[in-house]
Amino acid sequence: MVHLKRLLCCFVMFCLLLEPIGIFSQPLIFNNTALAQEVVSSVDESKTNPGTAPPEEPVQTDTEEEIADGTSSEKTPEAEPANLEEEAPVKGEFALAAAYDGSITLSKGESYKFTNIHTNATYIKSNATSTNTYDYAIYLPDGSGYDYDTDSKSTSRSVRAGGHMVVTVTSSNPVTFTFTTSQVISEASTTPALVKKEVSSGESFSFVNTGEVNNSIKVEGVTKEFSYQTYKEDGTLSTEAYDYASSTVTIPAGGKIIATVTADDPVTFAGYYDCNDEEPVSDALLFVTLEAGESYLFENLDDTATHVIKTNASNSSSAKKTYDSAIYKADGSAHAQDADATVTSKTIPAGGKMVVTATSAIPVTFKAFTSYFSGKRNDHPALIKKTLKKEETIQLFNTATESTTVLVNGSSSRRYSYQLLKSDGSTYQQSYDSGNTSLHPCWWQADRNYNQ
Repeated sequence: MVHLKRLLCCFVMFCLLLEPIGIFSQPLIFNNTALAQEVVSSVDESKTNPGTAPPEEPVQTDTEEEIADGTSSEKTPEAEPANLEEEAPVKGEFALAAAYDGSITLSKGESYKFTNIHTNATYIKSNATSTNTYDYAIYLPDGSGYDYDTDSKSTSRSVRAGGHMVVTVTSSNPVTFTFTTSQVISEASTTPALVKKEVSSGESFSFVNTGEVNNSIKVEGVTKEFSYQTYKEDGTLSTEAYDYASSTVTIPAGGKIIATVTADDPVTFAGYYDCNDEEPVSDALLFVTLEAGESYLFENLDDTATHVIKTNASNSSSAKKTYDSAIYKADGSAHAQDADATVTSKTIPAGGKMVVTATSAIPVTFKAFTSYFSGKRNDHPALIKKTLKKEETIQLFNTATESTTVLVNGSSSRRYSYQLLKSDGSTYQQSYDSGNTSLHPCWWQADRNYNQ
């Protein structure tokens, strides 16, 4: 009995201890709801008064009072958090405005410079299209060229930290450029983005590379055909090519290019304005077109090496272009000859000469670099040529100290008789009804027997 009374007393005391915290009278959801309300209230206050400490005794809302009285156990509505989201700015709105808050609109021929003062690369944007175009040149911080283009339609170009970009509008329509003013210094440019040179057929030009690295020249045109030589800084030859057709050509660091347009249509050459200087130049190429019967003399100025002369001769049945040629060594002795030739190149001995005469109805053009050759019109033809009819005779004397070849267009239908004599008058060789295409006489006489 005593034990039963002690247990009952312990139970009563346990219940009295639990009563003050309301474990039997208030639902658990009350604590969650009150917590949610406190969070909302805290966000509101931090939004309206940033940096202000909350009051020691926060004001209790009507909803909180009802819950405290036990008259309501519903959750606080989420209206206030929803209002916070509506008032927040759209993501990226201010960033976009800040990124391109500067702009400039340029008309044809106007130039502008954009310098990146930011620590990272920045973009220059534009409204370029196929009818709104511009030239541009982008430079690295050290002033060397990084990228360039002519008549660009690009709407965005990247400029590295410390670098700059120069633009020049080339279209009749204006172009607008946008940029970030906190990252870019913009100013009108007194020089264009590129150095550009339009060269007509037969004309020459020269660009000097003022930079410390090789740089390329862009070539634009219908056929883009030109002959050129590039030189290193020390003046020695780097590369050369006749009738070159490509979209670019490279100039060595500190070197230069000399070129002559060989296409029928004009060709435009363009490169970095800050890395290329145009210099006056006489014709880089002897560019000679001869009509039938006209002759020209080329002399190799180099007494140590052979050099090549190019021509547009052709064996095409629809556009045949032919010429006679006589090539001499430096001592004046005969080196080689050709009649009605269609080959497109001839090699001239060191210090030697070549005389050419056009023989076709269609004119023939010859090209030789002025660094190797001098040239002039010649009153005398390349070859002595004589056409014989049946039973006609000709005598030819070799005035050289060595045997000289005579070319003949003999064939099975074009036959002749000949006799070769030595310098003492004795017979060296003779033949009847020959169709040979060459003879090597000291003295020569021919009688044509057939005319077929």
